Amino acid sequence: MRDFKWGFSTLGCPECSLGEAVALADEYDFRMLELRSVDGSIDLPKVFEEPEKRAQLKRLAGEGRIRVFGSSFGISSRRNNYEELAALGRLADEAGVPYLRVFGGFDFAEELDSEKLTVALENLAWFHGQNLKAKLALETHDGYSSAARCRRLLDRVDGELPVIWDAHHTCRFAGETFRDSWELLAGHVVDIHVKDSRLDSDGKLVATVPGEGDLAVPELLELLEEVDYTALVTLEYEKLWHPYLPEIRVALAAVNRFWRNC
Repeated sequence: MRDFKWGFSTLGCPECSLGEAVALADEYDFRMLELRSVDGSIDLPKVFEEPEKRAQLKRLAGEGRIRVFGSSFGISSRRNNYEELAALGRLADEAGVPYLRVFGGFDFAEELDSEKLTVALENLAWFHGQNLKAKLALETHDGYSSAARCRRLLDRVDGELPVIWDAHHTCRFAGETFRDSWELLAGHVVDIHVKDSRLDSDGKLVATVPGEGDLAVPELLELLEEVDYTALVTLEYEKLWHPYLPEIRVALAAVNRFWRNC
């Protein structure tokens, strides 16, 4: 079995309580959880207002099982709910969760110009001023679906900017090989998102159960073994956004059958 820290995003079981998500993780031998939706809500600070739920969150984070909170914050956008991200950061600090996942905040069809890079640096400076221990982690998503674009921002950041490499996006949307993306991002990657998809008869990209699409995920995993990557690999099974997908049990079983034991 491939020696990574396997986990899944709760996007795949958005109605589950934290306890139910943990039970699924234990049943299918997934150690890690990335929290995006819990109890049918993506407002994690509100979900964990109850003392019992907050204590459970702290315990799991303390055991190293929760390393990332997902957010809707766009790093290169000024149209953000800043207090929402600050509140998520305060919850992360209290629980001991080290990373807050952020997006680009613009469409990949748009140019990554100097203005967007400047806004990103301004937003990073604002977050630094919140004096939180949690760090922002930029996902290769939307406007930053290319590792090459992420590299342009990384080269301008004064300090650390962790990256969550969504290998599906860099391949599907930017047309990068897994190796090219890795070589641009190596040293910054703290988590790798994996998922599967295929093109339908109309040329539209359709999310699938792992192993039922045509993304070469086994090749990605072979590369990660080659470069001695042993950190997080997270299944991002986006049932919240694609409700036609089967329940997450089907996806977790498929990961174990097609990706972890190949």
